[in-house]
Amino acid sequence: MIKKVSKVISIISILFAAFLGSAQVYAQNRSISGTVVDEGGEPVIGAGVVVVGQRTLGTTTDIDGTYKLSVPAGVSLEFSCIGYENQVVAVGNQSVINVVLASNNVIEETVVIGYGVQKKSDLTGSVASVRSSDLQNRSTTDAAAALQGKVSGVHIMSNAAPGSGAEIRVRGYSSNSGNIGPLLIVDGLKVSSIQYLDPSMIESMEVLKDAASAAIYGAEAGNGVVLITTKTGSEGKGSVSYSGKATLQTFSRRPQLNRAGMIEYLTLSEGEEFVNKKLQDFDYSHPDYPNGVIDTDWIDAYTEPTWSQQHSVTFSGGNKNGHFFTSLNYVKNDGIVKGTKDVYTRLTAQVNADYNIFKWLQVGTNNSIEKWSTSSVSQRGY
Repeated sequence: MIKKVSKVISIISILFAAFLGSAQVYAQNRSISGTVVDEGGEPVIGAGVVVVGQRTLGTTTDIDGTYKLSVPAGVSLEFSCIGYENQVVAVGNQSVINVVLASNNVIEETVVIGYGVQKKSDLTGSVASVRSSDLQNRSTTDAAAALQGKVSGVHIMSNAAPGSGAEIRVRGYSSNSGNIGPLLIVDGLKVSSIQYLDPSMIESMEVLKDAASAAIYGAEAGNGVVLITTKTGSEGKGSVSYSGKATLQTFSRRPQLNRAGMIEYLTLSEGEEFVNKKLQDFDYSHPDYPNGVIDTDWIDAYTEPTWSQQHSVTFSGGNKNGHFFTSLNYVKNDGIVKGTKDVYTRLTAQVNADYNIFKWLQVGTNNSIEKWSTSSVSQRGY
């Protein structure tokens, strides 16, 4: 009988201790409520509210930005939401905690692909993106040349003559059709060349390098695709901007072309018979050639350092109903050949505009106008 009473007392003691423990824990918990808003006072929907160090203990704000959570004493709450700075607040003796989240001004980078726009973090294909900010300090006036050194697996080639457009090669030179250049798309339209585009007019350039990302374009995308989006206006006060660049052009490594080098060059290009005839017919008695010795630095005779200049004026603006962007660009490139035999000039205008007539109807236009002239030196044209 005594043993039975002892067992009953033990069970009651255990239950009583458990009750006191749960009551103590419950007494230590605190109910916290409040509202989460942004800097403009608007409610932040879906903001996370969690106990620091206990990620499983938390909640989210509702459509009004309010929340309610029971937390232990002496903890801190972390408030977070995409697009806002995280904020940590110690609970202390507070029962109501209202929070204002500051914007972090970071928008997740998106990439233009064949069938729309996608977050860069969600991409599975091989796509490289170059933004307008990456092109600002480039001295080139050619949109294709602006890609040089910016994208892995993409080779840019140019003969450096004024007005000669650079060539783009994506992942090598293989081709079944003889055309080894990529497919060029500007604002959704296929173009044969992007030489008319001034780099200052470009908002972004995407290079689709593999079959998965370029498949929507079919067989024409066998050598890759270059997608270009030109700039548009944005909401807010209209703006006018000007930029100008002047670039000194000269040899990075001066080639040596004296009498022996010139004879060797002409022999390779014109043939030995042509060179021998020229040498036989030459007047070696000319007073400028003492002792019949001729040694002219032909590079110095025909070339000199020159300047390339670029000017750009843009007008942009917009409101909730529409946007506009206008750009005027002037380029003059004096080649390193002496005189005016190697000059390229280009005047380009870009007009982009869109307007929302109704909620379901938007009209827009993208126009490019180009006027250019060039004069070049051929093999015998000087």
